[in-house]
Amino acid sequence: MTLKYFSRTDTYKNSTGTNRVNLIDHTAYSYDWWLYYTKYKGRTVFNHTTYSSSTSKHQRDALNILNSPPTFVLYNTRLSLTNPEEAIKDEVNNIRAIVKELIAKVKAPRTKLSTNNARRIAINEHLQTIKQYRVLLAS
Repeated sequence: MTLKYFSRTDTYKNSTGTNRVNLIDHTAYSYDWWLYYTKYKGRTVFNHTTYSSSTSKHQRDALNILNSPPTFVLYNTRLSLTNPEEAIKDEVNNIRAIVKELIAKVKAPRTKLSTNNARRIAINEHLQTIKQYRVLLAS
């Protein structure tokens, strides 16, 4: 873990100050502009999509110090969580595109049964994720 705790601000920061995590208000910023961890409708949301190797390291360091795992982890949106609703909607749209692509691959001729079975499992998992995000957005 490369984050140091600063009690005066109740914040964890890396040595260069480019990664800032506050466990009280549930926020984490990379380079002071990209919010990748926040609270939305009483649940914690973590955007695990990365822009660079530095951002990826920031996210890993933040995950190491969180008291509990985030309720929701986004993997398919490049939007900051400054507007969590928009980021979650973008996540849903991107997952839908992935599902559509997987369905097309399942329907393609001469595909292996075992590969298609794995794709069907992935499709079902993605659809369950979409369902969870819809419940969150509707709450």
